[in-house]
Amino acid sequence: MTAPRRTIVRSVVRTLLALAVSSALVVWVLRRADLGRMLDRAGEMRAGPLALAFLCSTAVLLLRAQRFHALSARAGYVTTVAAVAVQNFLVRVTPFRVGELGLPVVLHRYAGEPLPRSVVNVLLVRLVELWMLLLVGAGATAAFVGPAGGPGFALPLALLAVVTLAVLTFRAWLGALARAAQRLGAPDTPGLRGRLRRAVDRVVEVLADGDRLSLAARLRLAGGTLAIAAFQSGLFWSLLAIFGVPASLVQVLVGGTAAQFAAAVPVPSVGSVGPLEAAWVSGFTWVGIGLDDAIVTAVGCQVITLAFAALFAAGAWFWLGRRGATPAEPA
Repeated sequence: MTAPRRTIVRSVVRTLLALAVSSALVVWVLRRADLGRMLDRAGEMRAGPLALAFLCSTAVLLLRAQRFHALSARAGYVTTVAAVAVQNFLVRVTPFRVGELGLPVVLHRYAGEPLPRSVVNVLLVRLVELWMLLLVGAGATAAFVGPAGGPGFALPLALLAVVTLAVLTFRAWLGALARAAQRLGAPDTPGLRGRLRRAVDRVVEVLADGDRLSLAARLRLAGGTLAIAAFQSGLFWSLLAIFGVPASLVQVLVGGTAAQFAAAVPVPSVGSVGPLEAAWVSGFTWVGIGLDDAIVTAVGCQVITLAFAALFAAGAWFWLGRRGATPAEPA
């Protein structure tokens, strides 16, 4: 079988697997619900919380853009907002979070941002987000279960410790992995191995050039991530309120953390379709939200936030198209 044909076959297999996983998880969620009651609840959507959800989604987009702008060498803020909007939509519809590469590609094409630097920045930002997610989730879970749940926190606390260490030593371990990957092939090797080796070489250069984050960039990264966590909590509360489901702050934090964690894991599904709904239902029912309420809000969360992502991405793509590609842009 020729190389192009093998690539096509692998792509088809991955697509079918993603569709199968997403479909199975969605069916598992919906089979547990009273569909008639779900439709009745969906017809009672409240406009006020919907508007608040849109504002929270907009704030999350702008805050994510300011983080990447703080880490970028050339990209301006508006272009970074557009790149994040495109990336966010692609992540929602592609398996294994392949859509994360949308931001480096857009910033490279429209702002002349070096691709390896952007890829490293994406890895760093996602790792910091995971750390914040674990921190908030562990704190909210501890508040919900109280002292009796202490022994059950051994694994989450161990995971939090590992991720904390990974954040603090980010450049060291990523550099070690990249240098190890350099041994896979020479830069002039034909085919995929040679391209990967050249890409790894450039990542090693980015990590070794002494370009450490400034204090201002570190503060913007940490502060932006904290602000994003706050607005995402507001978004989840709004999504529940849209369907008239009351929830306490602790319930929102626990259920929302479960949904975000499932959506952040690179699994063979169509974006977050399936994993998000399953984790949302599991998390919110665990903290006392009724099963039907959890299911209708899980589906509503997926549909509404995907619609927001598509709207932001469409506007960004239109703006980028009118703006045109450029080799560089003042930061």
